[in-house]
Amino acid sequence: MAIFKSNCVCSFIPPFVVLNFAHQKALRHISMVVASRNTEIPQLEFYLSPDRKKVSYHYTQCIGGFNLPLVLKNNSDSIKIFPTGEWKTTAVTDKQTKLFDSESIEKKYYISVKKSDSKK
Repeated sequence: MAIFKSNCVCSFIPPFVVLNFAHQKALRHISMVVASRNTEIPQLEFYLSPDRKKVSYHYTQCIGGFNLPLVLKNNSDSIKIFPTGEWKTTAVTDKQTKLFDSESIEKKYYISVKKSDSKK
């Protein structure tokens, strides 16, 4: 629900209008985030291979179909990953492995992050 003041008259804007506006502006369908009403924050779980040349990742604690892409970057490197509920594996460079820092990811996105010792 969004309420805005316009010329000293309080106007009510229905939630679907706000969602439609956001969808048009962001070019993303965000209804899953709103519709989930899940009390848990989605969690990105990731695992770095022993040789640190591959990273495996997936989402847990989320509704089916949740697929928020993530852009991890610093001043010199970046990587875009597309986690879903299923494990995915991506090749990474030594510099890109440093981007998988739980604290920096959690600061940028409203998700929790867990580094796993093994791919389950």
